[in-house]
Amino acid sequence: MPSSSDNDLSKSFEPTPIDKAICIPPKTTSNTAVTKISSPSS
Repeated sequence: MPSSSDNDLSKSFEPTPIDKAICIPPKTTSNTAVTKISSPSS
């Protein structure tokens, strides 16, 4: 699970949740964000 990766990205952009850094609605759970990062082709 890209846990450290998410943390790195979040810190890279801003001290905000990874989903927010990716421009994803805050309503979406981090699980969806991870899935999006894992399967960008989806």
